[in-house]
Amino acid sequence: MRTAVIDLGTNTFNLLIADINGAEIDFVYKAKMPSKLGEDGINDSILHEDACSRGVKILREYKKIIEKHGVEEVHAIATSAVRSANNKDLFIKNIAEKTGIHVNVISGQEEAELIYKGVNRTLNDNEGNYLILDIGGGSTEFILIENNQLKTLKSFPLGMARLMDKFKPSEPITNQEIWSIESYLKLELGDFLKEIKSSNIKTLVGSSGSFDTILSMIAHQFYKAGHFRKNLSNEFEREHFNYLYQVLIQTNLKERREMPGMDLIRVEMMVLAVIFTNFIIRELGLVKLMQSRYSLKEGLLFTL
Repeated sequence: MRTAVIDLGTNTFNLLIADINGAEIDFVYKAKMPSKLGEDGINDSILHEDACSRGVKILREYKKIIEKHGVEEVHAIATSAVRSANNKDLFIKNIAEKTGIHVNVISGQEEAELIYKGVNRTLNDNEGNYLILDIGGGSTEFILIENNQLKTLKSFPLGMARLMDKFKPSEPITNQEIWSIESYLKLELGDFLKEIKSSNIKTLVGSSGSFDTILSMIAHQFYKAGHFRKNLSNEFEREHFNYLYQVLIQTNLKERREMPGMDLIRVEMMVLAVIFTNFIIRELGLVKLMQSRYSLKEGLLFTL
């Protein structure tokens, strides 16, 4: 059956079309468009009119693509920005009326479960203990694996759009602002990080757009543009991440737009994403860094 999955993310709307034949899945088409649903209101639990209009417009385009590809079944899910919005019911109703697409709002726990199901398909069985980190626009998910078994799923409303709205960092960001952001993360995540430290994990597996961009920029800087594209999961050097971190925190918006490998959809939030990632690496003493090409939308597809 030809199936379409739509992930209505806080920062990006993702479309994935695939043919499902029993246990076999063949990917047919994928696309992403910037939604910025959380712009100017995510921490106020509101979806503004401009953001809603932008979202509907994207879904109209996706509907055309879906029809062109002869899709038989559509599954659309919405995550953090929508689930926390007081006007989400109106937004979902408007989508259904104008596009015919029916959206299911999932919880943070369900989001983490789908991310795990996607990432898990890309890893070998010998990874042992590791932490999956999915940095989104509205929320960030942590999935702890011990002895190749799922132990902990946790979602925090600490997405990059929320941090951007809360701290409104300078361009370039200042050392004081970095300190303030890390202090806030320590306050919000301190107890959870203490809890999972006992698992003695040394490996971080990053998924979704922020880590895709990190890997793309590392490839352009140290290898060739397509260096990591062949694999479903990739290990990258801690030194290369450290270099990228130092470069990004010293750049302004204009400079980041011109950086090789930068995803322009993420140019505003990449500084916060690497600050968040660096904070987690440092607090947990992680030494092995990996990226998975699969995440929530693939996880949803694998559950169907």
